[in-house]
Amino acid sequence: DRAPGKTPQKNCLFAVFPSKGVSVMSMRLFKSADRPSAAIQRAAAANGLSLFYVKYLGHVEVHESKGNVVVDYAIHQVRTEHKAKKKEGFRSTKVEFSITNNDIKVANRLSGELYLNIPIKQVSFCQDESKGNDIFAFIAKLDLRESSKCFVFKSDNQAAEVMTALGNAFAKATINKAMESKGRAPAASAWGSAPPSADSKERELAEMRRQLQMQQQEADRLRRQLEAKERGEASPQPRPQYQQQQQQ
Repeated sequence: DRAPGKTPQKNCLFAVFPSKGVSVMSMRLFKSADRPSAAIQRAAAANGLSLFYVKYLGHVEVHESKGNVVVDYAIHQVRTEHKAKKKEGFRSTKVEFSITNNDIKVANRLSGELYLNIPIKQVSFCQDESKGNDIFAFIAKLDLRESSKCFVFKSDNQAAEVMTALGNAFAKATINKAMESKGRAPAASAWGSAPPSADSKERELAEMRRQLQMQQQEADRLRRQLEAKERGEASPQPRPQYQQQQQQ
């Protein structure tokens, strides 16, 4: 099951090490590893990436852009269809899942073909499955004129880490949006439209600060939950989820 995307591009190990050749042995290890090596993680971080190796299970169209029930049902649909295909010999596609402050990219780990390149502003909601720490999903629009789709992935018990990385990306995107809105005000008057009043701008910034604080608190909670799981402690926490305003 191939994720819908634009013209195929390369976005694989070569994107992390663009100026270095990669040996056959390195490529074999890269293609079979469940998680990026420490060297690849350091290189990804240096390039502003949060990088994960996951399996792409599929996607379904959804009629709402957020909500636990929406994601739960989408995951159920995808997993049911995936199990049926698995009985017929179908194998999940291994992909490289990378997150930056600007976008989410999903690339085939074997060929390097870029399946998805979604701006963060077009991602409206993300959540992991309530059972375990392997399944996660996000809702996004590939095109603002189309319906939302829910994309489902299976990780090597890293769903909480993915949620934290996405939460941090949402938080930084909120800051960037606030900075851009301040910079755009003079340009609006150049086209003959009145710039927003000081009160409306302050209310908008206050709301963005509130959302940012909530996202940071959730990211902190997820970090503590992840640390507790790594120590083997029980941590019955509410399910991690993030949402942001859909761009019109």
